[in-house]
Amino acid sequence: QPTANRARRSPKKTLLSPPRSSAHRRRPMDKFHDRQHVRLRSGVHGTYLHANDDGRSVSLRRRRATLETAWTVHIYQGTYLLLHSAAYGRYLAATATRAPLALGHLGFRAELRDYDQPEVE
Repeated sequence: QPTANRARRSPKKTLLSPPRSSAHRRRPMDKFHDRQHVRLRSGVHGTYLHANDDGRSVSLRRRRATLETAWTVHIYQGTYLLLHSAAYGRYLAATATRAPLALGHLGFRAELRDYDQPEVE
């Protein structure tokens, strides 16, 4: 009878993978792939990260279909994720200046920089 029970089992059950352990879970940044084109959307504000016309600052704007909201992902040394502006050819960087909390932003301000531009103190 044990043989009869095995025959009734769905073949799909043998193809299921075991649950992933916490060590195998994907980190949010693992969703990006090298040379992928992305648009970064704020789930809170419903806006997109936009490279401003000055070629240096960024802001959140509602309009998605512009070159200024397109970014190219560059994976550097398998560890660092760089976002390259399709509009101005510069990279997105965090500054040491806090974002305006009154506007509902958390963390630090961001701006566009050249790849070889040193960190700003």
